[in-house]
Amino acid sequence: MPSIDLSTVQEYSHVEAPDGTQEGSRNDSLLRYACSLQARGVSDEDMVESCLAVASTMSPPLPRHEVLGVVHSAQRYPKGTEAAALGRHRHAQRSVPPVPRLLRTGHPERLRDWSHVHPVTMARSWVMALFEPMDVVCLSWDMTKGYQGGHGGEVYAYAGQLADPSDPMLRQILTSARDGLWGVVNPLDGNGRRRRENVTAYKNLLVECDELPADQQLERICALLMNKGGSGPDSVSVTWSGGKSWHAVVRVNARDESDYEAMKEWTYGLCNANGLPVDVKCGNPTRFTRVPGALRGDVLQMLKHCRKPSDAWRGTPAEWAGR
Repeated sequence: MPSIDLSTVQEYSHVEAPDGTQEGSRNDSLLRYACSLQARGVSDEDMVESCLAVASTMSPPLPRHEVLGVVHSAQRYPKGTEAAALGRHRHAQRSVPPVPRLLRTGHPERLRDWSHVHPVTMARSWVMALFEPMDVVCLSWDMTKGYQGGHGGEVYAYAGQLADPSDPMLRQILTSARDGLWGVVNPLDGNGRRRRENVTAYKNLLVECDELPADQQLERICALLMNKGGSGPDSVSVTWSGGKSWHAVVRVNARDESDYEAMKEWTYGLCNANGLPVDVKCGNPTRFTRVPGALRGDVLQMLKHCRKPSDAWRGTPAEWAGR
């Protein structure tokens, strides 16, 4: 196996802050600088501050969400190691940035058939895929009341309670939801408000597209958003809305809201570049998505794909609450 030339690693780990970089090379220059900071072992907070300061000197200044995306890319390399500088060096050798390509990692025909699964089991599987037992989940079966500020059609409950087979809550909610059931994609603090400041963990991102036929939507979701190898987006669930779209919930596990925004921009950019035009309004971390197992009129909101629950769900409901 040919060896990698490390002769320029030290040089690239001490890149000076770019000043006045013009449009067209801003991201590349900033990424080179961010990787040099990562190679030196600079803290994440100081990296963000330094890169934002550098981006403000560019012409035109690089937007904050792009800066955070660049910093996130640099932080994928181990901090304080040659790997961070080497990754930047190897990237610098490319004359043209790589174009996102279609990742053929899944196919609709390989997905499980959920049509014979009980609706309550579908909903329980969805809850356990998206959340952990002590996460507070917001469900709504009356969007009108919810949007007007009322809570007659909303419920806040621990995911463990909703997933407990002996607890009747989830069954009762599905029975009440005669025109569809919605769930917020991220856990909230349970105080009855669906605002960004009430999000307790930025775990999931909703991807939805209404501009393509349903079969093309699902094909592209499988190709782009089911990367089990870990090098791309990985959907934890895909649900038929009962209308005209598939709702894919992607696991991002962002550190904070800024990290969430950067991951959203990257994921949506990948989808748009590969023929899956995303509804950008779905990027809100408190966004509602369709919950499988509920009826939307006469049509079942059907689960099509669901990831296995995390280790937090092992054992009995009593053990879930104790973790």
